Amino acid sequence: MEEGASNQFLMTNLNSVQTAVHLLQLLSLIEERYSVTSLRTQHLSEIINEQARSVLEKLFYPAMMKFQLRQVDLQNRDVLYYLERLDAFAIMETHIMDRVM
Repeated sequence: MEEGASNQFLMTNLNSVQTAVHLLQLLSLIEERYSVTSLRTQHLSEIINEQARSVLEKLFYPAMMKFQLRQVDLQNRDVLYYLERLDAFAIMETHIMDRVM
């Protein structure tokens, strides 16, 4: 897979962080239900974390990131809720998140 195409699913979404945490949530649910998939879901989670960080490294505007972090989904939960619940703070280890916090 090409380098540019590897994170295309995140780059084409309006809220890439929310997309990443929803994918991580899906993997978490799969792992809870089917414990035999734990190694595969952990590997996929690492890939999603890495790709989300690479997308965030390309963002320049902290105000836009704040807006994306505050957006809620259909269950009225924001991205920070999912990051805390999934312990996925590795996504936040980027320069733009340093500027947001």
